[in-house]
Amino acid sequence: MFNPIEFLFQKRLTSVLGIDIGTSSIKIAELRREEAGKFRLVNYAIMEMHHLQEEGGFRGLSFDIPDAELAKYIKILIKEAGFNSETAVMSLPVFSTFVTIMRMPALNEKELAGAIPLQAREYIPIPISEVVLDWKLIRTTKKSDLIRAELAKRTGGDDASGGNEAAGASGADEASGKAPGAAIAARKAESEVLLMAAPRDMVQKYVRVAQMANLTLAGLEI
Repeated sequence: MFNPIEFLFQKRLTSVLGIDIGTSSIKIAELRREEAGKFRLVNYAIMEMHHLQEEGGFRGLSFDIPDAELAKYIKILIKEAGFNSETAVMSLPVFSTFVTIMRMPALNEKELAGAIPLQAREYIPIPISEVVLDWKLIRTTKKSDLIRAELAKRTGGDDASGGNEAAGASGADEASGKAPGAAIAARKAESEVLLMAAPRDMVQKYVRVAQMANLTLAGLEI
């Protein structure tokens, strides 16, 4: 849901914990900032949780163990392993999250921020009000790139065909009833956006667990 490495650089943290709550274990790793902005793994630990799984089985620890109990086990693991950092990034279970790539008109970041929640309704199968959305702009394709790609597709990828490109485009346009080159001219610049969504109740649970474990939650990551 955010880039933890970018966060570390921006906030100038000296160390951070990565916490993964799995279906049968809790894993924690600690990274420490070294010289020249590099990070080093300084400690890690795993707590197996099989003894907590009843006959019915857990769907996943993050769903089935009460907040206070889950926080208690995290605190025990931190103490037993001797972790030093009090800042954490926690991972969300991938089977409960949603990730896709959206194609949208080329907009600036402010415009995208307003348009994405509306566009996301077409991609996410549950109400937007029930999820936490995050997104990252992957790239923006210029109109000239789209036109070049369209011409290459219509002419079999031969960019050196010169007049044949125009003839191929014209023929395709005539077949579709459009003026020559109209379809190509109509192509618009677009942005590719990585869209991520997680159930709001799950995000809120992880926030509560971090607070109960006396951790500063820097962010969540799928």
